[in-house]
Amino acid sequence: MARSVYFGLLLVAAMALAQLPASASGSVGPGGVKAAASAGYSRGKAITFRQLVCRKCPIGKREFNRERARSVKESIDAALAGRSGGAETDNIRALCAGDAESCAGKLEAVQYFLQRRYKL
Repeated sequence: MARSVYFGLLLVAAMALAQLPASASGSVGPGGVKAAASAGYSRGKAITFRQLVCRKCPIGKREFNRERARSVKESIDAALAGRSGGAETDNIRALCAGDAESCAGKLEAVQYFLQRRYKL
C-alpha cells in the first residue's frame, strides 16, 4: 500500500511540473513575439558593449553616460549621412572598415539601442 501511495504522489508531482510554463532567460533567440520585439535592442546593446564601449574600445565603460550616448548617436547620424563629424565619427567608421554593408546595420542597431536606453 505504501508503495502505491508513493507512486501516486510521484505521478501527481510529475504532472504538476509538466504544466509549468517553459521560458528561457535569453534576450535574442528563435521564435516568440517578445524575442522578435527586443531583437534590435539586444543586438544594438551587444554591439555597443563589445565594439564601442569596453576596456580596449574607443570609449571607456566608466565614461559612458547619457551625454556620451547622445554624442555617439550624433556621430552615428553623421557617419550614416556620410558627413565628417570629428574623431568619434572616424572611430565609429573604423569599426566597420572591413564590411561596409553590415556596417550600416550595426550602426542602426546601436542607434536604436541608444534611443531606447537613454531616451534620446
